[in-house]
Amino acid sequence: MYIILIGYLFVVIMMSLGAGSITVGLFYFIFLAVLPTWGILALRRSVQRGKAARAADLAAREAARQAALETGAASDNPPSDKSAGA
Repeated sequence: MYIILIGYLFVVIMMSLGAGSITVGLFYFIFLAVLPTWGILALRRSVQRGKAARAADLAAREAARQAALETGAASDNPPSDKSAGA
């Protein structure tokens, strides 16, 4: 994904350098390179943050479930006398 972004930025920078005037070149650079790159990276970052939050939530739920199982197993099985007497 990053190699495509680097290639795109190269093409846009070369296009903005060959635009003819500084104003048009800056316009090309800002609106065709900076803003789309920022948008793509912000979108990817938000997706990554969402995945990390879901993974942390799942880990917390699993830890709570394991703690409940361990606590429940300790209290549900009181020591019993299993002597062989009928």
